[in-house]
Amino acid sequence: MVDRFDGDRSLAMTNAKRSAVGLAGLTRGYRERKRRAVSRSRTVMVWFDSSGVQAVQKAQLGGTSPEAWHKMGVPVNQIIRATDAPFEELPYGEVGYKPIGLEPYGADPLDSIDDPAGPPEDPEVPEADEDAVSRVLKLATGGAGDRVERATDAQLARLWAAWRKSWTGMEQSMRGRVRRHFKGLRDGVLSRLAAAMPQGEDVEPRGLTADERRDVIGLIVFNLVEAQGELRVLVEPLLRESIRLGGEQSIREAADATDNDSADPFFINDPRINEAMRQRVPQVVGVDETLRRKLAQELAAGLEAGEGQADLAKRIKGEFNFAHKRATMIARTEVGAAVEQGRQLGRVQAGVPLKSWLWSRKETGRPVHAETERETLANPIPVEQDFILAGTTITCPHPRGTGRPDQDINCGCNTLSRYPGDSVKSLIGRLLQRGFLDHTGLVALDATRSAPASKQEAA
Repeated sequence: MVDRFDGDRSLAMTNAKRSAVGLAGLTRGYRERKRRAVSRSRTVMVWFDSSGVQAVQKAQLGGTSPEAWHKMGVPVNQIIRATDAPFEELPYGEVGYKPIGLEPYGADPLDSIDDPAGPPEDPEVPEADEDAVSRVLKLATGGAGDRVERATDAQLARLWAAWRKSWTGMEQSMRGRVRRHFKGLRDGVLSRLAAAMPQGEDVEPRGLTADERRDVIGLIVFNLVEAQGELRVLVEPLLRESIRLGGEQSIREAADATDNDSADPFFINDPRINEAMRQRVPQVVGVDETLRRKLAQELAAGLEAGEGQADLAKRIKGEFNFAHKRATMIARTEVGAAVEQGRQLGRVQAGVPLKSWLWSRKETGRPVHAETERETLANPIPVEQDFILAGTTITCPHPRGTGRPDQDINCGCNTLSRYPGDSVKSLIGRLLQRGFLDHTGLVALDATRSAPASKQEAA
């Protein structure tokens, strides 16, 4: 009996949950299954409670805790549904946990796809994890007094905010492009829905066979190959430009650190960049495949329930609203990762010998990133060696480069170019004084470099 129900979390019920059920009546999972049974004209529904079986109890105790899922970024509502917890789902619960806190839950309005994106906001200097910051400051100041530590703390926060601001405009551009792409797909899907199912024509439950429902869904959803091709055209140039920005940042930082008045341009045609693009672009355009699958599932459920155009349109808009909100996360993660890829390649091209991790001062949900900063500020690693996240076996050449969503998504960390015997305090001061190159400065730098050639051609 236990084997037959293995893997179905809805069958287990803890003592606390059973008490809550006794007080509140029926759990959300029970109500949902009853609704499904009634919608399918079934007269019998069976509800099992196997929580008293020792084998089930042991399996539950050995599983991953909801807190661990939450820290990995699993949305609260998904955890409530998976564990059948006796709580109502939250309005912001589908957004997910955002460790660096750059955007609060539910910041985007549900129906704002048609709204033009406003100007990018300056990154907020965050409140840092006091224990982690204290460890870093003691390292950076050599155990100096509170006044020095407070000054260095402010410098560290300003340094991170200055770097974050350097690519905020490119993140905003990426977010706008992805949202416009989703809006175009949404308009097309709704248009095809209206053509396939005129207003007021409902479908009788079980009035369509499975093959007929599949045909209708195929007429309504978007063409995946065409959609991914369109998104690729939109995001690939911006990702390449983000890599170039990061590369130029490292090149200029290296020139400044070595008192070099001029720096060679970042070599954008490095074969490693082409390889990075081949890996990164499919990750971005893969969101269309996920969106199409979810749309098909929603349409299938609606058609089976006999819903008409209006109800099906609500399902479609719900999926696109969720995708619309994900555009912020996609832009932040992918543009930030591209900038860091460029910074790593720029260090290699400039001959920078060492590097350190710079924690974002906001990732209290990822303490290993703060610990990695502490370790690598004290002992910078060779520039072409991978970081090993403190206390783990996870490796990466730069932040957002692990390939693991729990470590990469919305990560706000940076890297610092290092030289043997350099001072952390002097490095921070130099970077704050000089600032980070942003895209506007990059365009101006390109114009300066092309000016002599233009003059020679004119002569």
